[in-house]
Order: sequence, then structure tokens, then C-alpha cells
Amino acid sequence: MQPDLKSIHNQVSAVMPGVNRLLIKKFSLPKKVSYKAGGIDHLSTSVVTETDKEVEKILKTKLLKILPGSGFIGEETVPDAKEYNWIIDPIDGTLNFANQVPVFACSIGLWHKNQPVYAYVSLPMSGETIHAISGQGIWLNGRRVKLIRKPSQKLFITYSAVGDKKTVADTIIKVLEFSSGPRTYGSCVFHGAQIALGRIDAGVFINQALWDIAAIVLLAREAGLAVKYVSKQPNISQDDLKNYQYSLVIAPEKLADNLAAKL
Repeated sequence: MQPDLKSIHNQVSAVMPGVNRLLIKKFSLPKKVSYKAGGIDHLSTSVVTETDKEVEKILKTKLLKILPGSGFIGEETVPDAKEYNWIIDPIDGTLNFANQVPVFACSIGLWHKNQPVYAYVSLPMSGETIHAISGQGIWLNGRRVKLIRKPSQKLFITYSAVGDKKTVADTIIKVLEFSSGPRTYGSCVFHGAQIALGRIDAGVFINQALWDIAAIVLLAREAGLAVKYVSKQPNISQDDLKNYQYSLVIAPEKLADNLAAKL
């Protein structure tokens, strides 16, 4: 039986203020930082703080109670996949967070098999929350967002690329064919949320993990944007869910097609 996604959203919304307060409190405090193997090579070592682990533990406990029998796939824990799965990035942009750069996000996605049905992204430092339920549009701080996208003379494009120097350089070179000043802010989820809200025109995401894209894919679709994979699409029952393996473009349809063709 399909879960009541509106009820799920209400319960997630009740949990997240406490999580946001914790993130804001820990943001300005000294942090214990460690490093873990991640990504696809030695240059992709990931930063992790105790707060990443603490937030993921809180969310795992709360979310599994909200939807009993669901699975949980988080950046800091061993995946336990079921038919419905919570896919969590407790702090996307941990390097920013660890260095007191106020650009990071907490990302929650609920997927049914291989498709997202619910997404919740929190940007604690700006006080913004963005959520979407499949088929019900995109919402900012509890209000439905109706976007009118106008062509921009100078495209604002972001990129997120995991990999060696060549991978990152190749990504930038390809994006430069469309924008003279592509940007990266150190958080894939932050990029995706801003694109969905119409503040950024497009985003290129290379070699991302499932938790990086789990929420923003649905936000983008519900905002009327195209999501074009230039890699394989996620298959939760078959993929190694700890790998950084998904590459995609988020943009209006024509621009997404043009960007994807170059990658």
C-alpha cells in the first residue's frame, strides 16, 4: 500500500527544526574532522565530521519510525534497502561546514524502488526548506512555488564533479561552451535546490553518489525541469550504493539536451 506522503511530510517537518538547530549550533564550534575513502580515486577522499554522523543517526531513528518497514541508505551508514527507501545526506557540503563556510544542506529523499516520491532539503544557514511530493509541485518554506523561467543572456550554470584532475577539468571545459563563468559552491544539493527554485539556470553533476541526487532529482522534476542522465540511472537493488557513479544534467529541456550531448 502506498504511504500517505502528505502525512509523511508533516512528520518530517516536525523533526527537521531540531536538526537545523543542531546544525546551526555545531556550525560555529570547533569540529573533529576525519577523512574517509570516497569517490572514485585518491583525490576524492571525503571529509566527515562528528556532526555528520550525529545527524544521520537522528534521522535514521526518526524516519524509520515515520515509515515502518522502510529501508535506509545514508552516506555514513551501511545501506539497508527495501521497497521504500529513505536516502539521506546529513550534511552535503561537509568541507564547507567544517571550515565555517555557510553553504551546505541536509537532504532527505524517499524513493519507491528506483523513483523518488518525496524530497526535503534544508538550507539551515539561510532558513530555507524546499520540499516536493511527486505530482504536487515544489514548495519553499511551506508555500507552493510557481516558476516562470525566462531565457538568460548569460547562462548561470553550476557544476559538481567528483574525480581526478582530468575529470574535473574536462567538466569545466565542456560547461564553458555554454557559460563563460560556471560556478561551484561545494554542495551538490545546494546547487540542485537553487536550480529547482529558478535562481540558477542549469547544473551539471558528474560522478555523484545516490544520496547527493536523491532529493534534487524530484525537486527538479516537480519544478518542470528536465533530468538527463549521462550515466546509468540508479538501480537500488543492483547498484553498489556506496559508489560515486551517477552523472546527470538538470536544466530546462532544450538546454539539458544540449548540455547532455556534450558530456
